[in-house]
Amino acid sequence: NLIDPERSSLSEIVYDFLSVYNSGPLPAETATLLLAGILDKTGGLKNDLTNADNLLVSSDLLRLGADRSVAQALAKKNYPLGLAQLAGRSLVRSRADADKNIVWSYITTEDFEKTSRTSSDLNHIIGQFNTVLASNQNLALLWQDPQNRQVRVALSGEPRLLSILRQRGEGDFKSAYFELEKNFPSFKEAEDYLNSLLSEL
Repeated sequence: NLIDPERSSLSEIVYDFLSVYNSGPLPAETATLLLAGILDKTGGLKNDLTNADNLLVSSDLLRLGADRSVAQALAKKNYPLGLAQLAGRSLVRSRADADKNIVWSYITTEDFEKTSRTSSDLNHIIGQFNTVLASNQNLALLWQDPQNRQVRVALSGEPRLLSILRQRGEGDFKSAYFELEKNFPSFKEAEDYLNSLLSEL
């Protein structure tokens, strides 16, 4: 567990962690979500938790491409703590593949268990990602079913791509996202299968 009593928010701790261990600059969408966390905890950088450190981190996040208006809108929404924690876990495990125009994210069985959330929260998680992704950018959320530990694939993004996958019988729409019908024994196999599908299209 990462704990730093000097920091006003988990977003600052995540930023410090990613700054040290991430190879390359943070994607703009990640910067936006981290900025939203800081704005939420500091009341828009106005309450007693506001200090030089979170002002500096906020400035860095804006330089990395964080969208201030999106971050402010996200900070105004109130969600159960467990749901925010699940979104945070998914965010920390996300990565962008610019060549394939896709953002990959992962949720494990442990993530669901530690946050006391379920797969019914995927709509919310995907909705949060969609607020910061470009309109033509795709999201692949790979999640491990707590019941059978099989990995499932939820997709959001370009309607044309999702329609083609549906026409090919690969899956169907589930409210805010498209879900592949196939289950996988591991995250790697799920990612390899999806990469193979995308390369055919």
